[in-house]
Amino acid sequence: MVYFSEQDLAFINAHRKPASRFCFAVLLCYLKIIGFATDKKSSPLTELLRIIGTRLKLSAELWQKYVSGCDTTRREHLRELYRYLELKTFNGALQKECI
Repeated sequence: MVYFSEQDLAFINAHRKPASRFCFAVLLCYLKIIGFATDKKSSPLTELLRIIGTRLKLSAELWQKYVSGCDTTRREHLRELYRYLELKTFNGALQKECI
């Protein structure tokens, strides 16, 4: 089950365009539940897209519009989400710290 807190919903709805809101929510789910975001080559599960679409009253088809758009938007969304969720990008320095 996909659950968005009131704070999550406010953060999602701060984005203007339906495709941005929808795909921002998909990325949020992936980061919160799995810990990483899908890349543009692999599509999220159809059922997840349907559930998020139903929850936000948006079409699951917006994912295709989003991935065919510019990479800058996705990078900006991921930066926002990393700050929101207080995540760090896994890089060489973090790998050394973990080891």
